[in-house]
Amino acid sequence: MSVYGFLGIIKIRPPETAPFLVAARHNKREEPGGCQSVNPTRSHLNKVLRGLATADEVNALRQKLTHDAGITKPKKGSIHAIEFLFSLPVGSTIDPVAYSKDCIAWVAGRFGGEENILSADLHLDEAAPHCHILLLPLVSTRKGDVARRRMNGSDMLGVGDKFEQHLADFYSLVGNKYGLKRAPPKMTGQQKATAVRLVLDRFKRDEQGSIEAAWSAIVESIKGYPDLYIKALGIELPAQTKPARSF
Repeated sequence: MSVYGFLGIIKIRPPETAPFLVAARHNKREEPGGCQSVNPTRSHLNKVLRGLATADEVNALRQKLTHDAGITKPKKGSIHAIEFLFSLPVGSTIDPVAYSKDCIAWVAGRFGGEENILSADLHLDEAAPHCHILLLPLVSTRKGDVARRRMNGSDMLGVGDKFEQHLADFYSLVGNKYGLKRAPPKMTGQQKATAVRLVLDRFKRDEQGSIEAAWSAIVESIKGYPDLYIKALGIELPAQTKPARSF
């Protein structure tokens, strides 16, 4: 089983309402037509860990907090909201509720406090348990005796070393607690070709029971791309029978 956790960070920019509502409706399972990877028979297991019940209510809260902060016209191209996605490996035995609550606490501690969190939704109706968090990037500032709040998503997230510090901090404080590591960067080009050759050479020699050691990863690959293995092994699928129609 994989020991890699996943942390994704998405910047939501203007036009503010449209992309924010798309994200909120997905998190609340309100998107038209649903999501292909969702098992609707398990959607009742999903949990709202922070915030309100509907996408419109979450969007209304975002607008209210923005207005209360005195932000009537955010700067063009600025970040209006940030979405965090924390995912556990498929088949993980980690308690997804406890893990998600620690992820929420980490976001609050690093990105402006609990009052910035608009919603947090735990999804248990897809293969990998995961939590979506929508955050309003407000920071408190003071000029003399005057305190105010302003949008500062770009500085809050940062780039380069600062962004890497966020990831390192998460895996140090939360990932390590649950035995999760940061996934290695995706291989490309010559490095990928070299990795493919080394794996195939190992399998051909079957050193130290390499196929047995990698079996769980092979199973996950088969689940993701069964058609490739069906064709390669020359397996013929049984004919599908249509259910009898009732009148």
